[in-house]
Amino acid sequence: MDPVLIALLSVHLLLALGWLGGELMTAFVIGPGLQQMSLQSKREFFVKVTPRAVRYVKWMIVGTGVTGFLLAFVTPSKLAASGVAVSAGIVLALIAAAIEVVVTSPSFKKIASLADALQKSGQQTPSQEMATHEKRARWGSLADTGLLVAVLVLMVITGL
Repeated sequence: MDPVLIALLSVHLLLALGWLGGELMTAFVIGPGLQQMSLQSKREFFVKVTPRAVRYVKWMIVGTGVTGFLLAFVTPSKLAASGVAVSAGIVLALIAAAIEVVVTSPSFKKIASLADALQKSGQQTPSQEMATHEKRARWGSLADTGLLVAVLVLMVITGL
């Protein structure tokens, strides 16, 4: 196999696994862990960590998309030979990216801004709006995780 193709495929896989890893951490470690934190700790976490995590996932999505597009451009015959599985994987990945951009990231951004406002005001009770956005972000991460695992299975099946 061509070394450029191997490098491109390796970068694509690393970025995709970085994206999946971020979603797994959010859905199964951070989300449940936040339920056991004090309100003050939760606020600090949302203000300090969430903006970085959102940027990280967005860059993983962009990088995965760009390298995926380049792979499709460089190897159209392999893409065509893989047929429906690759097409299904592309569609599922695009749906996962859309959920991240439309639901999960905006929810996390809203949580961070609400947490910052609560921290500045010194209010001790979390708002209902914050709880709603936490739930949306958690469900968005769970949906993304499921979709990305399905994409990973399809990639393994096709041998890409």
